[in-house]
Amino acid sequence: MVTGPNPAEGSILPLLSNVSALKKCIYMHMHITLTMTKVISLSEKAYETLKGMKKSGESFSDVILRVASKEHKRSILEFAGTWKGNDIDEVFSLVLKDREQAKSREFEM
Repeated sequence: MVTGPNPAEGSILPLLSNVSALKKCIYMHMHITLTMTKVISLSEKAYETLKGMKKSGESFSDVILRVASKEHKRSILEFAGTWKGNDIDEVFSLVLKDREQAKSREFEM
């Protein structure tokens, strides 16, 4: 027996009380969807940022799922390009210094 919070919505009790109506029923399909919502607090800045990320027709939940998805991977090509700035020599010397300080590790295959 299936009952809902309101007997008028999603209940088969009226059918069970009327046997002749039950005999006429050949096929019955019920689909009940329960959605749970949570209330969260956001700062004004966080809300405006999230709102700005929203695409047309997208809910805030859709935005959060899209952004926080583990499957959201960025292409390495997004980071490719010409160095911008005048500190390339300084950065390059830091890279070389870090490479010199790195310890080599051996492993067997």
